[in-house]
Amino acid sequence: MEKLGFIGVGMMGKPMAKNLLKAGYELTVLDLNSAAVDELVSQGAVRAESAAEVVGRCHTVITMLPGSAEVEHVVCGEGGVLSAINAEHLIVDMSTID
Repeated sequence: MEKLGFIGVGMMGKPMAKNLLKAGYELTVLDLNSAAVDELVSQGAVRAESAAEVVGRCHTVITMLPGSAEVEHVVCGEGGVLSAINAEHLIVDMSTID
């Protein structure tokens, strides 16, 4: 099964991430809320410490972030998605953005 990354496992992202785990996907997760990450790790997910680490572990990365500023930081910031991406990656942004 494909390895997926999920950045932003809050109110909307966590239920989606749980469904991916139930479906058998290998999932790497990242969120500022360590309790949300801990819960998913207890169900089989792998914890990442940076967006670049998520990209390094997965072919497809899903982001579910609360706003444009958070998306910009995760994608363009230091250790962000763009620092590790290549032509083989697929990034799916499902964030609430302007």
